[in-house]
Amino acid sequence: MLCTQHGRKKDRERSTVKRLMPLLCMMALCTAAAGCAQETVLRLPVDVTQAAGVEIYRFTVPADAEKKVLTQEAGIRAVYELFDGLAVSDRKAQAEAGETVTGFRFYLADGAEYELIYCAQGVKRGRLVIPGAQAEYFTSADVGAAWQHGGEAAPAKESELPAIS
Repeated sequence: MLCTQHGRKKDRERSTVKRLMPLLCMMALCTAAAGCAQETVLRLPVDVTQAAGVEIYRFTVPADAEKKVLTQEAGIRAVYELFDGLAVSDRKAQAEAGETVTGFRFYLADGAEYELIYCAQGVKRGRLVIPGAQAEYFTSADVGAAWQHGGEAAPAKESELPAIS
């Protein structure tokens, strides 16, 4: 009788392992796939010396958007250096409701503009969209902290906000 109970226990253990195997394999595949995102370094197509100014926009709801205007070289350089060399991956991230959006518009000396849009998806992680290049990346950098650069925030019109097309 003891052998029969021991045999049943072993059968239950085997059955449990058999049921868990697909789940364990799926978890291993997901972990491996998450590590497959191509990591790269962002290089801006403009030089910091070409930038005449930077506008930084921040909002969760576009109607409540604020902006800061940077015209001092130190502020422009700080924002430029935040992005040039930033570690990004090609991992796709879905837009989430309630994202805090921080938009950056570089005004270049030749009259051109260059935009980057960061959509925070938690602390120190989010989507980085470059509308002009139609590119989207994921980063673990705290890009939203760039809002601290510059002086006073002023209300921004919805029509002037950087847009993701």
